Amino acid sequence: MGEGRKRPSIGKTIATSMGLGVALTWALVFVIPTAERLGLSHGKAQKIPLLGLALGIVWGIALRSSDNARAALRYVTAPLLLGAVLWFFFLLAGGVLVALGVPPGIADLVPILGFAIGAGLGMAPFIVRILEPFYARRR
Repeated sequence: MGEGRKRPSIGKTIATSMGLGVALTWALVFVIPTAERLGLSHGKAQKIPLLGLALGIVWGIALRSSDNARAALRYVTAPLLLGAVLWFFFLLAGGVLVALGVPPGIADLVPILGFAIGAGLGMAPFIVRILEPFYARRR
């Protein structure tokens, strides 16, 4: 635990654990069709969201005592959040393109491009953190 940092309360820890568990469960629901297409049986694919619930609860508990867990959460959420924001704006831009006569098949790719750009920008702090030791060694 960092110097001068207070540990989160038990209530905050429980709320964070449950929030992360629910968020990961929701996200992993969308993995089920892909897992089935990749050959996982239907019964096993249906259990994937439970993994998200368990992982979220454990991660929420780890946030209580670990600066590394907090940093990891920031590294995971930044690309997703920035990607989602840019996806929305690029979705609006795709609608404008359709109104201007661009075929819908091409305009459907615009929000995906927006998410990819946002996720890439959101990963920048993580990439810098990974490359930092290499640049320090070169100096």
